[in-house]
Amino acid sequence: MKFDLPFAAARCFAEDIKKYSMTFGKYSIVSPNEGHPVHENQTITVRVTTQGGSSSHHFAEHVQSGQFAFVAQESGDYLVCFWSDASNNHQVTLSIDFEWKTGVAAKESSNIVKKSKIDQMVYEVQLMEETAKSIKDEMSYLIQR
Repeated sequence: MKFDLPFAAARCFAEDIKKYSMTFGKYSIVSPNEGHPVHENQTITVRVTTQGGSSSHHFAEHVQSGQFAFVAQESGDYLVCFWSDASNNHQVTLSIDFEWKTGVAAKESSNIVKKSKIDQMVYEVQLMEETAKSIKDEMSYLIQR
């Protein structure tokens, strides 16, 4: 997803994540001039927390890009908040490219699970197990309705 972040403003996104689900996110400021780098003073601050801020999973200040990964230790809403830094002397609106994956989609990310470090079959079995758990949870939910 791509969104605009005005100067000295904040933007937050929430995602309901199940306990023990893997989560992966990456973000970067997009240059308004294609083919040119982002100005060095155009930076953001990013924080990933549980709802209410009781547990912090990622914090990065004055960055132009970054990524985070964690396994949720409790079910519930998790927040990712972006702030435009005051060091942004140009007082411009920044375009942010943001990707957030949870569950099976996060496990498939090559940035988290490097296939060269584990046996390919073990990796595939883990993906199938996570998929089966997701299907079972969805079926249980549908039966309860």
